[in-house]
This record gives sequence, C-alpha cells and structure tokens, in this order.
Amino acid sequence: MNVNDNKVVLLSDGMKLLIKKAREESLALNFSYIDTFHFFLADCRLNSPFSLSKFAFENQEKRDAFFESLPSLKKDNNNLNLLPLAKETEYTFRLGSYIQKKLGDEYFEPYHFFLAAGKIRKSTFSSMFSGTKHLFVKIEEYYIDTGVINESTFNRNIFERIMFELKCLTLTKF
Repeated sequence: MNVNDNKVVLLSDGMKLLIKKAREESLALNFSYIDTFHFFLADCRLNSPFSLSKFAFENQEKRDAFFESLPSLKKDNNNLNLLPLAKETEYTFRLGSYIQKKLGDEYFEPYHFFLAAGKIRKSTFSSMFSGTKHLFVKIEEYYIDTGVINESTFNRNIFERIMFELKCLTLTKF
C-alpha cells in the first residue's frame, strides 16, 4: 500500500482481510466509497479477539441489535474494483502509517488504523463515540488491556509524543 510520501507500507494479513471486509460492508450498504465506519463494521463482524466490538458494545446482545438495525441493502455492481476510499479514510491510513512507523512496527495492523481513526474528531468512526472523551487514549488503553499493544515494551513517552504530533497534524484536517 502506498499512503505516505510514496513510501510503501506493508499490510498485515489481518489488515488485508479488514480492507476486504470493509469494502463488502460498503457495498452491502449501497455506498459508492469506503468509509472509516465500514472498517468499524468489518472489524466487529470479523470479531477477532482484539476487535473493537468489545470496546464499542457492552455485550453480544447490544452488538447484535446494532447490526440488525442496519439496513440490509444489496446492490448489483459490476464495477466492484472501482470503490474508492473516502478522504477521511485515506487520511486515516496516512495517520495510521505514521503511528506504525513511530512505534517501530513492521506491518500496518488494524490497531494502527483504529488509533488513527480515533484521533480524527469529525470522522464517521469518531462520531459513533461522540460521548467518549479522549477516544484515541481510550482505544490505546483497550489495546493495551487486550494485549494488542505489549505493555512490557510499550513506551508511554513515545506514545505521548505521537499524540502531540498527531494533534498538530489533525488541526488542519477535518
């Protein structure tokens, strides 16, 4: 994937699957683009051990009710390969790539994407958690608690620096 100043970003298998599923979510809801919301839906449906489903929903019943409330539209689309990313999603990938590099991770993982999405206040992803203060920090804590971010190798100073730098970067976007 090429998202940051023409530098190639290596995607993990989990991220590749998430992109595929986000695309399917977008098509199922009759969208003509892929949004951060579609990534969230895909992540919740994949229901991996580190899915944000457990972060977003108190229990399985609330998760199921949320998905049942979504319209179930299907459209026939012969141009399935022509589904672009929304601008906020492109920007989320750029910020996620920045987080990945700052953390020294070899591959771009779903948690890089969702940490970045949590930093963009006006994204459709962030709007789902509008009552949550410091969404980025809450997601970071969730990923530490679930073991996605290794607490023993986690460097709070680096993360605080990333948060400051992202704040500066996101002031001009969205």
